[in-house]
Amino acid sequence: MILADGQTLLGYGTVEGQLIASSGSIVSPGRSTFYPPGAPGVLSVIGNYTMDSGSTLDIEIYGNEKK
Repeated sequence: MILADGQTLLGYGTVEGQLIASSGSIVSPGRSTFYPPGAPGVLSVIGNYTMDSGSTLDIEIYGNEKK
């Protein structure tokens, strides 16, 4: 799969084969605005993942809350 400028791959699931994020594209695994809301997700790549200069990997990282 080749993402072109302006395209976004988001959500959860599996990409089988090569994933190339071209300049101007975004890879956003586990976007929390999808079902179930607020839940983390996993986007797996079975193959090579290449990020060209100018592409973006947009991830959300949650830690432990202080109580």
